[in-house]
Amino acid sequence: MGYVMFSRNKETPRIPARDVENLFKATHVHTLHVEPGSIAEGKTLAELDLKNRYGIIEFGLRRGDSRFTHAEDTTQLVAGDTLIFFITDQKAGEIHPLFSRK
Repeated sequence: MGYVMFSRNKETPRIPARDVENLFKATHVHTLHVEPGSIAEGKTLAELDLKNRYGIIEFGLRRGDSRFTHAEDTTQLVAGDTLIFFITDQKAGEIHPLFSRK
């Protein structure tokens, strides 16, 4: 994750300062574990399509002792993986079913 989450590129719209402050107040770090039998288990990050389906661009992935801040789209999730998001509670509630046991 890191600084890149907060940097701006040509395609990033300008956000008024008060909206940024509200955004930071509304977002928290959420960790979601890939449970055995979940929708996410065995899927690649590309198949989950978190960016287009949920607007989630940046997140971290922890697998055992390894940590990834920029996992490849071809990374296949396995039970026990942990994804780390900086998102709203509402967004966390929306994506939680992907990682929970069916």
